[in-house]
Amino acid sequence: MTALKVIGFSLLGIVIVYVIWIAFIPMLVGQKIVERKVLEQSPQYVITQRSAILKLYPQYLQADGGVKLAIKSQMCEIAGQIPSSEWPTEILSVCK
Repeated sequence: MTALKVIGFSLLGIVIVYVIWIAFIPMLVGQKIVERKVLEQSPQYVITQRSAILKLYPQYLQADGGVKLAIKSQMCEIAGQIPSSEWPTEILSVCK
């Protein structure tokens, strides 16, 4: 009977560990979301994204057809990740 108790308590311990782990998953996910939002608002992130847009803009002006649409899509996607007040002026007319 003691062997069954040991196995029972072991299984109960494992179940408790999993329940506690499952209870903390939403907190971990929420923490990652908050960290990402803080990162996206940091000056370094905004500067990097603006720089990426400004590097793509001359390519956008020179491109034709599908390539131009692909570059526009990429520029507007990047611009959507930063506040519109930080958008380069060239992009305002492209990504409205």
